[in-house]
Amino acid sequence: MIISARYDTLFPPEINRQVISKRHDISEEDVEYDKIYEDTVTTSKISVIDNADHLTVLWSSATHREIERWFAESYDLDEEQGSTSYLNILTIIGLLSASSAFFTLVYLMHGKQQDVVKNDLDFKALSRDYFLYSFLFAIPGFVVFSPLFLLPPLNTSIYISILSGSFLGTAYLLRKRTKENETFKDRLKRYLSEPVSEYIYGGIYGISLLLIVKIFVSDRYLNLTLISSRFIYFILTAVILFFFFSIDNMFFFDVLNNNISSTVKRIAVYSSFKSIYVVVIMIIASLLAMASYYMIPYAVGLFVIMGTSSVSIHRYSGSKIIPSVTVSILIASIFVSITALFDPVSMIF
Repeated sequence: MIISARYDTLFPPEINRQVISKRHDISEEDVEYDKIYEDTVTTSKISVIDNADHLTVLWSSATHREIERWFAESYDLDEEQGSTSYLNILTIIGLLSASSAFFTLVYLMHGKQQDVVKNDLDFKALSRDYFLYSFLFAIPGFVVFSPLFLLPPLNTSIYISILSGSFLGTAYLLRKRTKENETFKDRLKRYLSEPVSEYIYGGIYGISLLLIVKIFVSDRYLNLTLISSRFIYFILTAVILFFFFSIDNMFFFDVLNNNISSTVKRIAVYSSFKSIYVVVIMIIASLLAMASYYMIPYAVGLFVIMGTSSVSIHRYSGSKIIPSVTVSILIASIFVSITALFDPVSMIF
């Protein structure tokens, strides 16, 4: 069974006609879609999924139905047994239960929510400056982190370079707004000099969150091995992302979100700010490369998880270090895993 997406630009359906042609020794022009070709050695079929591309074909219900039908016809199975909708319901229930347990653990370990101290800063002006400096530093950030391209996990280096503009821009914005009696360097040093216990908590939460995503998301839908065998790349990526997220949390939790009392609104702001920046950069890169960028849905999903986790942990613990360590472990693991999936040759070396 060969599944093809109608609008897959990387592997168009026509390519698979060559496979059927060679496998069954027939002319490529005579190969038809959705037709079973059978001989004494093998049975083959190409199924083309409409309204899908290289990425969305994974989540298409038509894809799932075709696979179920193929197995049902081949092995005389009941199609309704283990249906996609049933598995989705179980996944959602499990994910919600595990997530609730995770945030309950955070609450129990750290007690009551932290009070929000409001200030008179202009939310609109801060938002404007955030995006202004983020996009201004997009190209310089890409250049600064370009030496990472010399390392084998190329995809991971690209993701870090894409994110870097936002964090460099945020650092510059914080530097402009630092008090006269304290430099940005002093502020960052004070931020990082939290008790070791906060780093330990962050590690515990990060591994816990990683297991939740793996068990209830990746194992069912994305087939990601979240920590690659190339452990050194995971450590390097996690350290870089930790400094990125630390600067980000200094801005969101010390400056911007002090004007927002609702936890839900804070999560929305945190998630959407990062998502908007990354999606815009990805779209620009796609237009320049004249190709679709299939990682956009992943990026938005990651930043929603990141925003929910960071804001919730900060509200319960009052710490900016703990959420930084937590999300660094999660995102670094996924970045390195995606590299292993889409660029396996580089990971060998």
